[in-house]
Amino acid sequence: MALETGTYISDLVATNPTGADWRNTADDHMRLIKSTIKATFPNVAGAVSATHTQLSYVTGVTSAIQTQLDAKVLIAGANSAIGGYKTVGFNAEYDNGNSGSTKTITLANGQKQKVTLTANTTLTIDFTGCTVGDYQIRLIQDATGSRTLAAVSGLSSSRWLGSATQPSHNAAANGETLLTVSVKTAASATGCVQSMVKIGA
Repeated sequence: MALETGTYISDLVATNPTGADWRNTADDHMRLIKSTIKATFPNVAGAVSATHTQLSYVTGVTSAIQTQLDAKVLIAGANSAIGGYKTVGFNAEYDNGNSGSTKTITLANGQKQKVTLTANTTLTIDFTGCTVGDYQIRLIQDATGSRTLAAVSGLSSSRWLGSATQPSHNAAANGETLLTVSVKTAASATGCVQSMVKIGA
């Protein structure tokens, strides 16, 4: 009787059973096949939907894929430098919508943001969750214009670039102003420097 012994699929002999083997040995061959499959794939507890092509993508992988990715991609808290890039692009400005009389701008929503002034407005800058960096908020007057802007809450009144007080903003209908907030301490207004510049007026 040609019945091999084995633990894994690679131990199976493709030519067994031979034509001379007795039919009553078939159960031995079947048990061996089942045991080697289970030993080779001990953690497969459901359907595997990957194709043979997809599975072949991992050929040559010598360590955990996630570990390799983490070593190449910047992750939060890694304090790693980015080098060799000419530009860093953004998908779009984060749109804060209409201001109403009060509006909170959360810096963590993006480094490029905008808000439309639809009333005399008090803005509040929320530093929760933001990283160190420069944040630009585009203040856009609605078609009526002349919307006033109170002192921006959350910012130090003495930390405006080139001005001892908050600079004036563009009050023309559809006029725009760039408010830039330079964050020096993550998630904090400590040491923050800001500027406000009119566009075209």
